[in-house]
Amino acid sequence: MVQARPGSLYFKLGELAKRIAFRSKWLNFLTRPRFPLFGMQPAQLAWLVNKMDDTRRENKKPGAIVEVGVGLGMTTVFLLEHMNLSQDTRPYYCIDTFGGFLEKDIAFEEKQRGKQRHEMEGRFAYNKKEVFESNLRKAGYSNHVVISADASTMDFSTIAPIDVMLLDVDLFLPTKAVLTQIMKCLNVRAYIMVDDCQPNSLWDGSDQAYNEFVQSQARPRVIVGTKGGVFEKI
Repeated sequence: MVQARPGSLYFKLGELAKRIAFRSKWLNFLTRPRFPLFGMQPAQLAWLVNKMDDTRRENKKPGAIVEVGVGLGMTTVFLLEHMNLSQDTRPYYCIDTFGGFLEKDIAFEEKQRGKQRHEMEGRFAYNKKEVFESNLRKAGYSNHVVISADASTMDFSTIAPIDVMLLDVDLFLPTKAVLTQIMKCLNVRAYIMVDDCQPNSLWDGSDQAYNEFVQSQARPRVIVGTKGGVFEKI
């Protein structure tokens, strides 16, 4: 991102504004450090960065980094920044409906899992592929591919092999569908994180799908932070 040149009028005005906001009892709430800026927890972000580095070093054939369910793109920017700083040129795929949850997935949560429809309808519908792409470009990133798709029906073999996947689609059906088909698309060494793996929550469809997946693979349930369900292909 473009920054003001130190010593310029723009830079001095910016520093003055910060000083006023930081020291004013009416405005200092603007300058307080706060978390979260991400929906992800620090432990989850650290795990993802470490696994991106591990696969880059250990896989002979470079694979893709994949984020399914991107929201505003805060996690996207965090991981792209790490890739830029470490000169990691692997493709970063951003996959989303860019229109919120699909009716078939909401209906399943309501009818089969007892969730309240009104708590899910309209969420993430603000997003738009063109705006998301523009925001990433304006932030200074170029090594990414944005795909508008239903993750349940997307053919992930078209972007294989996959080194690291962050799967954050919240509901049972799309989470289960992706996990069901993803094994054949993973690189020799690969890692998956399913977000929102918390029982008895609005998004515990992710947790149910994750549990069924690791059981089918005869693997233990492993949670990073308090909600990152992970699977390692080693």
